[in-house]
Amino acid sequence: MPDATLDEFVRRAITAPDRAGRVAVLRELVRAHTGKRSVADVVAALSAEGKKGKRLALEFLARLRPPIPMVAVVAAGALLANRKLPTILRVAAAGRILSAVPDSPDAVRPVLGWLTVGLSRPRTLSRLFALQCRVRKCATLDGFVKSAEGKLKFRCPRCPARLPKAEFIRHLWAAHRLEFAKGTARDSQKILDEAVTAGAKRDPDDPAPLDRAFAVAAVHYPDSPPGQTLQALAARSGGAGVEPLVSRAARDHAGLCPTCLAAVPDPVPALPPPLALGGGRLVGDGYSVTVSDSPAGRKVDVVTPKGAEPGTPPTSRLSPRLAAVIFASPIVLLGAVLAAVLPVGTASPLLVVGWLTAIAWLVYLAVRFLRNRLPDANDVAVDRAWSDVVPGIGRKPPAVRFLARLCRTSLRAGSPEARTKAVWDTVEHAAVLADKGWPHQQWLAAARVLQAVDGTKAGRERVAALAGVFEPFLRGEASVGYADAAAETILGADVLQPGEPERLAVLVAGMAFEVGLTPADLAAVGRFAPGFRRLLPDPADDHLRRLHTVWRVRTKKPWAENGPAAHAFELAEAPASRKVLADFPDTLLRVLVDDHVETDAGPLLLCTRGFAVGGKVVTDAAAGVEVTKSKTTPGYDLTVGPHRIALARRPPTKFATDLRAWLRFWGTIAKGPTPGDRANPDKLTGFFAPLASGCPLCRAQVVVRAGRFGVTWDKVKAGRVAGVTPRTGGT
Repeated sequence: MPDATLDEFVRRAITAPDRAGRVAVLRELVRAHTGKRSVADVVAALSAEGKKGKRLALEFLARLRPPIPMVAVVAAGALLANRKLPTILRVAAAGRILSAVPDSPDAVRPVLGWLTVGLSRPRTLSRLFALQCRVRKCATLDGFVKSAEGKLKFRCPRCPARLPKAEFIRHLWAAHRLEFAKGTARDSQKILDEAVTAGAKRDPDDPAPLDRAFAVAAVHYPDSPPGQTLQALAARSGGAGVEPLVSRAARDHAGLCPTCLAAVPDPVPALPPPLALGGGRLVGDGYSVTVSDSPAGRKVDVVTPKGAEPGTPPTSRLSPRLAAVIFASPIVLLGAVLAAVLPVGTASPLLVVGWLTAIAWLVYLAVRFLRNRLPDANDVAVDRAWSDVVPGIGRKPPAVRFLARLCRTSLRAGSPEARTKAVWDTVEHAAVLADKGWPHQQWLAAARVLQAVDGTKAGRERVAALAGVFEPFLRGEASVGYADAAAETILGADVLQPGEPERLAVLVAGMAFEVGLTPADLAAVGRFAPGFRRLLPDPADDHLRRLHTVWRVRTKKPWAENGPAAHAFELAEAPASRKVLADFPDTLLRVLVDDHVETDAGPLLLCTRGFAVGGKVVTDAAAGVEVTKSKTTPGYDLTVGPHRIALARRPPTKFATDLRAWLRFWGTIAKGPTPGDRANPDKLTGFFAPLASGCPLCRAQVVVRAGRFGVTWDKVKAGRVAGVTPRTGGT
């Protein structure tokens, strides 16, 4: 090949505009080369053109057909050892060279040395494996590979074992359930997790990722049913259509893992129900107190798990009905005797019996209705439980459960005065033992609620006392289980009158805002405390956020320029506001006007849903307001937007103007920003730490409650719970 022709080939190969052109030139070179010096000259000429030329030289070598002269092999050594060139080209060229040189150590060893220069033992072995795939047969290369495998030992990541590769792979799977892939040991859980994620996010027309997820699960977890893989796929797809799983988990007092939809037991046990009470008998958990009335008097029998306690002797105190029967019976008997023994003609037997019967009835009625009634048997049974059972009951789990149930039962029965000291002692003991577990915290919650309700009969305001029950939880001193138990105890006992639940909700929300919680925090807590959520304004609507807005400006009072008004937190503190909050639970402000104006027009309220006047709600901040003389009645008509309200008397001159100003102010509140939409991760981690538990299937750390989807702990730490946004700064 003349030098000018070789130079022309090199120039064409270097300047070719695309790969197809370069490949065509290389093919011509392969067909045109002759003699031993020709191949070496081509390699040298191409290598002299920089990195691009060196790559073309390797491609040229990879396309040669045997035999390849040794002088060309020596010329290719620098190219094979150049680590800046693509490995795939170096391996391909080395494979073509090994196919052409003699199968002897002297010929093969230099090629292997050039190809693996600077590599560690594991990477050298990997490079030799790749080279074996390029050579049809080379005993010398196989010997080098076998020798390298014998010298190289892999260290197990889970134990001190160091083994050759084949034994190492078997050891990983048999001892640690790890798979050797891509040169590393991989956890089976991670492999399955990747396969399930790919299957959940697959193209609907491509079933291959779905099949791979089931195949990987069958290999790595052969004992797991396919239904668990299906649950994991459903969880990664958004959890749609898993209502049966939720229902089944709720029946088992468990929640669902958000990662694999496996049932995770609820760490908080169900709140014990009240004791069975009726007909003078209190029964539950092996304890019973029975109050029975007999002709001899009232008797109380107490039974504990240890056996029957000595019964109290019957009291001489008889019920009014029994006492009336006893007093009237002798008169009736006397009438019967006289009717039988009086001589004929002395007196009419019927007349005697009639008079004595009338006297007996008068005596019966006098005793029946003038004698003081006996205390209700159910109340006596509860009081005797506090006086006879509680002092020596101990603090073991069955006793703690009985005490919590007794506190719940006592909310509707018994005498607060008779059990005052026992209830105070119970609260103190429960507070000391609250750290022992969930049953003790539920006992403390029920006892605190009973103490608050009993205190109202001594003059304390009931709603304020019940709101104070939640203060330890909001300050972070009690758990979510405590708050949930307290809320369920209150709502299940029917101790609140109409309007008081709304007052309690506002007071508890104000206490939460006072300690730095936001509506987003309360929404997150409500997700895992369903009882506490029922007690609060619904976090799903806008009212809780608007309440937070009013609370933040309660001291500045931006509404003062329109006139005096009381905000919702002031209203909730006043028992007289029960009716207002019962009718309009979303009240934010109450405009203070003259009594005669409020008597005619009703309370003027700024609510979350609109402006309330005369019992009507106006939702247009620009609605017209007009006062006119009524044409049908002696009074006046107040027109606010589409509503017309009859007034008995003419309102003040500025009344319509003031109403328009209040409507505009309501518009600023209703459409203004709500900064409380961001959660505080530090608060959430404190609330949910006691609820965190490990999923038995995927081992993820999750927070769950019975019958609910859980949330992973990393989302709790990031503040991403219940669809709220983590707080990044400010309020």
